[in-house]
Amino acid sequence: MAAQEASLAAAEESLARIEQDISYTHVISPIDGIIEDRMVDIGDYVTIGTPLFEIISRDQFLLVGYAAQQERKLIKPKQVAHATLANSQKVAGIVRFIATNAQESTKTYRVEVLVDGNEFQIPTGMTASLSLPVGKTNAYLIPHSLLVLADDGTVGVMTVKQEGDKNLAHFIPISPLDDTSIGLWVEGLPTEGVSIITRGQAAITDGILLNVKETNKEM
Repeated sequence: MAAQEASLAAAEESLARIEQDISYTHVISPIDGIIEDRMVDIGDYVTIGTPLFEIISRDQFLLVGYAAQQERKLIKPKQVAHATLANSQKVAGIVRFIATNAQESTKTYRVEVLVDGNEFQIPTGMTASLSLPVGKTNAYLIPHSLLVLADDGTVGVMTVKQEGDKNLAHFIPISPLDDTSIGLWVEGLPTEGVSIITRGQAAITDGILLNVKETNKEM
């Protein structure tokens, strides 16, 4: 009887292994997504560890950028980030990771932004321009042609300063914030209305008397 029970146990163990092997032929992906690449065809022989498919998850997307050394301290986890893709699509996400160690070659820090796939669908591998708002400031958008250089090399604009009934030229230094195709965002100008000289500003010196003709009251 003992021998028969041992044979039965061995047969049951063998059956369990066979059933387990059969279950392995029905492959289920651990994630939902899209099959991007297929490495095998029907009838191919595979073993444990053989790659079968490349599956791209569409639930979340990761945007990766690199911040300069002076910018890293301004970026915080869970901060909202915006991005413009190469196809002009605009998306938003949350900062999930900021590297502590800089890249050896570029001395920049890796920044990862997680985008919700339920809100945005992004073609993977596409380049993007990341923007992370780190504060608010008053700024003006001015044409590049309005910039002038002071004698000491300071960048600024030439404005009109009223003293009594006189209009005098007044140089104001500015700090560039962002350079765009339509102009330069700058800070340093008065928060109230300011009149910027738009013609002949490069030939005007600080304090010279002006005959003003306004062309546009809004910047």
